[in-house]
Amino acid sequence: MPTINFMNSFANPFVKILARSPLHNLVDKGVILITYMGRKSGKTNTVPVNYLQEAKTIHVISFRHRNWWRNLRGGASVEVLLKGKKRNGWAVLMDEQAKVTKELDLICKQNPKYAQFLNVGLDATGFPIQKDLIQAAKERVAVTIKLS
Repeated sequence: MPTINFMNSFANPFVKILARSPLHNLVDKGVILITYMGRKSGKTNTVPVNYLQEAKTIHVISFRHRNWWRNLRGGASVEVLLKGKKRNGWAVLMDEQAKVTKELDLICKQNPKYAQFLNVGLDATGFPIQKDLIQAAKERVAVTIKLS
């Protein structure tokens, strides 16, 4: 975990700068910026996250040990920087293991390459292996954002 935290503290500011620049297309295929208000601090925070888009819904997976997603409990208004354009949306957090497992299954079926990132194997028909999904869900939370 210390290595991940170091990489996040080093890489996240760089990714934010890149996503906001004219060179945003270098990160657009896999990264968006989510801006939300801190529940306790009232401060506006922005984090870069990997995403999958399905029409007007953005799917985000995050590790449970990260803190940003806790501000979305009960639903929250967010702003998303998606492909160089700011969009408003409503974020819903899923931290119950069964819901996260279902969301991971959906994401892996839509984007089998994402399964590798999650350490989820695929069976002979290309579907995610259930026990791998359950294991991955223990370490992660899911967020869906409905864009306005």
